[in-house]
Amino acid sequence: MTDKENRVVAHSSIRGLIILGLALSLVLMISRALKQSYWGAASVTGEGDCAYQVLRGKTLLGTIRFHAPANVSDIVQGLGLPLSEKLTGDERLVPCDSAIDIEAEDRNCRWAPLSASVLVALGGKIDLNSAQIEDLILVPGVGAKLASAIVDYRAKHGPFHSLADLERIPGVGAKKRAKMEPFLKITPWSDLQR
Repeated sequence: MTDKENRVVAHSSIRGLIILGLALSLVLMISRALKQSYWGAASVTGEGDCAYQVLRGKTLLGTIRFHAPANVSDIVQGLGLPLSEKLTGDERLVPCDSAIDIEAEDRNCRWAPLSASVLVALGGKIDLNSAQIEDLILVPGVGAKLASAIVDYRAKHGPFHSLADLERIPGVGAKKRAKMEPFLKITPWSDLQR
C-alpha cells in the first residue's frame, strides 16, 4: 500500500471509531433518560389490566393498576397521594391505560391514553382495535409493513374479535401470532366507542 492509501484507511478507521463512539453515547443518553422518565414503571402499585399513571404537569407521581376502570379519587388514593379538595368525590371513570394530569392550577384533572411505548414499558398490552401503525411497530415481529397491513385490515373489515383474527392478514401465521400475542389485547368495539 502507498502512503496515500494508508492515510485514507487510517482516516476511515478514525471516522468509524468516532461514529461508533457517538452512537454508543447516544444509546447511553437515551437509556439514562428512559430510566429517569419511567422510574415509576418499575414500581407499579396494584394488580390488573388497567394501568394508570398520575402526573402533576410533567412530574410522574406514580403508577397503579386496577382490574377494571377506576375513578379519579380511587386512583389518587390508591397511590397514597394526598387528595386535594378539587379531586375529592371525583367519581368519573377513567378509561384503562390512561395518564392522569392533576395539575395544581386546574379545577379539574385531565387524562389521555398512555402511549404504546409507556404501555409496553409497564408490561401492558396494546389494544389491537385502537392501535395506530406507530403503536404496532413496538410489538416484536411487527415492522412498518405488517403494522400498516393490520391497520388497513381493521379499516376494511371492522374490529378484531380475537387475536386469532390476525391470521387472516397475509404474512401472519400461527407462529408469528404467538410471538405477538403477549403484547396485544382486544377491547370490544362497543367499549372503545364510549
